[in-house]
Amino acid sequence: MSSSIHSISYQTNQESSLAEHVARLKLYYRVCIKFVPSSQNKKVCVCNRPERHDHRKGEDDENWNMQTHTKPVLFEHQNSLINKTAFFVRIAPDTRMSKIKSLLLCVWQIPKSKLIMSIIGSTTYSNFTDRVESNLMRGIANVASKSNVWIITNGYNNRIVRLVGQAIKKLKLQHANNEIIAIGICKWGSVKNVQNLIDSDGTETIKQSNNGNRSVYEQEDEEQRFSKIDQYELEVNHSHYLMLDDGRYGYPDTEDFRTRLCLNMANLEKYDEPYTPVVTVAVGGDLDTIANIFYDLSKNVPVVITAGSGRACDFFTRWLLYTKQFDYPSSESDILFSINELHDNKKKSLRLQSHYTMIDDRRTILYTSLHLDYSVTKLEDLFKDYKTRLKNDLRCTFFAQVDLDDLRLRNADVSTDAKQDELLERTVRQVLFCLQPSIRRNITIFNLNLESSFSDTLFGSICRSYETSLSMKEKRRKMISEERNIPAYEKQNDGKSKLLQLAMDWNCIDVAKEFVLQNCLDNILNPEKIFIEALQRNLPAFIDEFLKLGVDPGEIFFPRNTFLGSNERYDKFLKDLYLTEQINTTSSPIQTFIDANEKLANRKIDSIDALNVIFRVLIGDYMHNLYFDTYKSEYEKRMEFELTKRNTKGSTDISLPNNETAKELAQDYIMRDLFLWAILMNYVGMAKVLLSHTKYRICPALIATKIFKEYHTKAIHEDLKTDYKTSATYFEQYAIDCLRECVENNADRACLIILQQNKLYGFVTCLQVAAEADDKSFIALPCCVEALNNIWYDKLFPEQSRKRDILALLLGFVTFGLTAPVTVCYREVVECRHGESLTKIVSSNGITYCDSYPLQYPRISDSNSGLNRYLHRWKNFHLSPMVKFCYDFVFYCFFLLLFSYVLLFDFSPPTNRTLSIHWTEVTTILLVSGMLIEEIRFFLVQDNLTLIGKSKNYFRDLFKLMTLLAFILFYIGLILRFVHRDSAHRRPDQLIPAIRRCLLASMHMAQPRLLEPIFLVDIECPTRMIGKVYSTLNKRRGQINEENELHGTTLTRIKAFLPVNESFGYTEELRHATSGTAFPQCQFDHWALLPGEPFELNTKCGQVVSEIRQRKALPEQVPAIETLVDRQ
Repeated sequence: MSSSIHSISYQTNQESSLAEHVARLKLYYRVCIKFVPSSQNKKVCVCNRPERHDHRKGEDDENWNMQTHTKPVLFEHQNSLINKTAFFVRIAPDTRMSKIKSLLLCVWQIPKSKLIMSIIGSTTYSNFTDRVESNLMRGIANVASKSNVWIITNGYNNRIVRLVGQAIKKLKLQHANNEIIAIGICKWGSVKNVQNLIDSDGTETIKQSNNGNRSVYEQEDEEQRFSKIDQYELEVNHSHYLMLDDGRYGYPDTEDFRTRLCLNMANLEKYDEPYTPVVTVAVGGDLDTIANIFYDLSKNVPVVITAGSGRACDFFTRWLLYTKQFDYPSSESDILFSINELHDNKKKSLRLQSHYTMIDDRRTILYTSLHLDYSVTKLEDLFKDYKTRLKNDLRCTFFAQVDLDDLRLRNADVSTDAKQDELLERTVRQVLFCLQPSIRRNITIFNLNLESSFSDTLFGSICRSYETSLSMKEKRRKMISEERNIPAYEKQNDGKSKLLQLAMDWNCIDVAKEFVLQNCLDNILNPEKIFIEALQRNLPAFIDEFLKLGVDPGEIFFPRNTFLGSNERYDKFLKDLYLTEQINTTSSPIQTFIDANEKLANRKIDSIDALNVIFRVLIGDYMHNLYFDTYKSEYEKRMEFELTKRNTKGSTDISLPNNETAKELAQDYIMRDLFLWAILMNYVGMAKVLLSHTKYRICPALIATKIFKEYHTKAIHEDLKTDYKTSATYFEQYAIDCLRECVENNADRACLIILQQNKLYGFVTCLQVAAEADDKSFIALPCCVEALNNIWYDKLFPEQSRKRDILALLLGFVTFGLTAPVTVCYREVVECRHGESLTKIVSSNGITYCDSYPLQYPRISDSNSGLNRYLHRWKNFHLSPMVKFCYDFVFYCFFLLLFSYVLLFDFSPPTNRTLSIHWTEVTTILLVSGMLIEEIRFFLVQDNLTLIGKSKNYFRDLFKLMTLLAFILFYIGLILRFVHRDSAHRRPDQLIPAIRRCLLASMHMAQPRLLEPIFLVDIECPTRMIGKVYSTLNKRRGQINEENELHGTTLTRIKAFLPVNESFGYTEELRHATSGTAFPQCQFDHWALLPGEPFELNTKCGQVVSEIRQRKALPEQVPAIETLVDRQ
């Protein structure tokens, strides 16, 4: 069978059962057929089986061997399930890895992993500290939950695997949709009650033994009970089990099978196969753990040793520190010494033994045997200064009597001192192999006592191992013929890309920068795709690094110049980032605004129109559209709102920018879009990173503040409100810091920055967004105050604090600006060179205080420059907002005076014979009409683009609503004044009763309440009288506020609230109740609502109202609202 997993043909239809797929693989396990008596019990074979009639007899001192003492038996089982949930298979340890790979990937259809993580430890039931259980298991669970990981253990329900099983169970509950792959590699003959586990569903295929009466599993169960071997329970939270059966019972060690499986699945030794990261985590452990570490390191599998978790890990941690000198570069750093490699100059270690055999008189055969002395290996020569100490440490740590007894329970041959010394010597060589310079780099220590990240430690170990593996693969590739040569560069990039994916799963940016990225993206396949994935998974640290390394988002989302030429240039951006499954989650803050908007009935953001609607809702409709399908439509929309000028007068053609400018525009646009996307999705960390790479900083930061404040108003949970408020505060402070830096550089330009329209963000200004977001801290900055001051004075000099300047302004105002050009200070005029004329800096319909052009142009008289200057100054004096406000103020004052005069002194009602309208009344009507026209102008020139937006912004101020109501009442009164000219309609006996009934009905419908004054009563009394004091207070609706004992006395001080209406006669009552031992002091404290309805006589409030009405000789019952209705 070929090593490729495609060498076996499988049927994929649903009718074919799992058993048929397994049968095609022809998997075998081993059964002992030759009886070799055990040294401890002559009736039991070395394999721990009792002697059977089908056993062949072996010698007593014969060494048991799987190849010669067992036979293969075909594995047959109907459904291969344990407890109806986990798959299992019973195989021989020497089963070819190609079959096992086909079983895992094709038959069991396990998805290919991003990481193969083995967890090894002691097979016995070891105890771990709480720190190991919490920190390490939490780290393993965190790694497994964030990426497609295969977890491989020994499958026995010992302490370490039990913790792993609990973590797997917790992950399955938290991530029900994610399949957790956990593979247990154990020995069939070491699992307790395995036949009960596989027969739990009652569907096992019964395979008859030779006697025809019992099944094979029943016979094996009887043999295990007869042997009385030590077995282990199976951990039941695993998803798959590979049960190795070499024909023996009670031998739990799987030797190097796990290492060979990881090696084959990760393709570590195959230069032409895709690489899969693999790592081994050692926790605690014993001699088997040391052997497993040796197996892994010998095959270049990285090992993470958990310091402080147990004997084996602590032993390795200790000896890595003792041999720290081998960490430094040396001549042996890149040389790999095998465990039994002899030293070149130790020729004396070779011993030859020869003997002759005579065949006949003419021929003689010479037999020569070579005996090697392994005491002079290169490894032992390298560690000659440490070997004795290492051996003693091993003997003290792992060869105590308790440990030897445990080894005997696992059928290890340690019956004699020689056997123990042989095991010790083998372990010493394994440890020395792991500590040599070229191997120890694959060992990483994870210290539980330090605040280090488990995922960072794990990923760093994988990367270091990958570099070593890559070097070995490259050497092997060079040894292969040119016909089979595959470019190493491409395979290297594939491995780096997978490591980068793993780093993104675990968010290990620091280790990724050191081992994977290495300040360039040349070794990463398809960095554009990885960049988009990092955006989707909200990995700001990786996005920051990608942008620093030169990733161009404009090229990713606007490929092949689609920014200018495409009709749907935002399709890729919307498809890749505005994912429906992310937007429609309950944790998405934008979902609330989508549901509330009728224009987004499909609950998606799949078009630029939807995006424009969302930003118009969140920021305000004063922002122009941000997104357009084409560059042409964007240009035409700007021309419609006069936001840009045509290149030539009357030209309708659009001149496209050149390639370099277009690329810069695409970069600016996409960075803006990515930042706004991060804000909408509430990816705060991502937004912070993208903001640092955008062209503008202040305006987008203020926009983020506005959006987060909108989220805050819609949030329900208090923790969400706190998060949104924190985010809004951060971006507001970011904008403040940026503006302060601008002020330090150039204060005048900083003022212009916050006032100029930002074309990237819908032509809004920083000050405009800050005002809408109510960013008081930003607006209160001196720079913003100075900008507002510049707008207020316009062309006038902003510093008008001197008395002379104030008098000049007052004189100019009184003389309607005639003296202003001479007496008032204006801004400095920029003088142009001879023969040249000034040009406009800003548009004429905007804020132009910084432009000297309006003070000189257009020229009224070229010959008379003084007249030209005088007229322009007179004009700009009246255009100053400060002067306009003064005019409006005087205008309103004059209106109030005239209106008051008309009403108080010269209000003659018109009659049928004459209108009798005074000139002051006519002037008042004209003034009010002028005020109405001004309000209409103010309404129309607001920044909002829609009528609804203008209305919301206008009526946001309650004063404007009152102003509109005043205009309506004024004109209604004016109409009624001339329609009802007859005095019969305006007599007091008609107006007063109607108004009185209206006011009474309004008060009745407003649900009035009564307030009563409350005394704070301070009472000192003996402690034994407290009950009587409480009794008197309760009778008068009193409320106890506090009670304190006076130290050193038998008195108690009581403070209570008592209604003033109930306090009359309270002093006498209290003294009588306490026999004169209590003394109250009353003082007013506050007002409180009187309980009850004032219209119901059965309440306290109603009784008070009734008593007052009786005292005033009014009917006891308050008139009902029906009696106030006009019946005419």
